[in-house]
Amino acid sequence: DGNVTVDFNIRGENTAAWTLAGSAGANQYVHRFCTATCDSAPTNYTALTTSYATLASSKTPSATQTFDLHITTPTSTSSYAEQSADVVVQAALP
Repeated sequence: DGNVTVDFNIRGENTAAWTLAGSAGANQYVHRFCTATCDSAPTNYTALTTSYATLASSKTPSATQTFDLHITTPTSTSSYAEQSADVVVQAALP
């Protein structure tokens, strides 16, 4: 209801033609996030998976959380159609 401390979780998604992976490959892309020193991607970035990972913990109702994203496209692809690389951020009770 907007007045409790929460944890933020984050996850990525497969696209219509590409699989989210730990390294780029044929029809595989990498999506990463960073919450600290994010000046030299992908250094200090964490690879997203399709399962939730912790983005931030114990955020008070008035707190914010800044994060950066970095994407690496596949080394080759069988689809040249536009892809939607969705990222989901979830607020959950600790």
